[in-house]
Amino acid sequence: MARKVNDFLKNNNIDVLLDEEDMQAGTSIMQFIQDCIKKADAVVSIVSSKSLQSGWVGQESAASLYAVWLADKKFIPVSLDTVAFDSKFQITALKGIQAKIAEMDNDISEIRQLGSDARDLEDDRKRLFDLQKEFSSIIQRLKSVLMLDISGDNFDRSMAKVLERINHG
Repeated sequence: MARKVNDFLKNNNIDVLLDEEDMQAGTSIMQFIQDCIKKADAVVSIVSSKSLQSGWVGQESAASLYAVWLADKKFIPVSLDTVAFDSKFQITALKGIQAKIAEMDNDISEIRQLGSDARDLEDDRKRLFDLQKEFSSIIQRLKSVLMLDISGDNFDRSMAKVLERINHG
């Protein structure tokens, strides 16, 4: 879906930065996210049940929210499903994040017992911990703005509204 959104925006003369196209090999992912947000006038965030449980997407969402407040950036969330508004999803997602953190804690402990450090897993764990901590703020922000549904037959109509917001809003 990110490619479809990317193509739509590019076909309408909007410059788009997309990790799989614009990120250079060896670049820090977090630095790429921060640089893109700094360069952008607007951040279009594709929200789904899966993306909301991703540590990287969580960091991107939190960074985007701060950019809106601090640097007057447009934050335009679009959704693939409505699960973000379901309290049962939030509970399930947070339990899933907690389970991933617990699993990483066990792996980190085992790696340390084997005489090595686990910096890579500690970074992954920190992203998930930060997501867990920021989850409510991310959901609250998504609920506080009009999030357009781009699934199925809604794509063209909703993306036209996204384009209007980018160009004039």
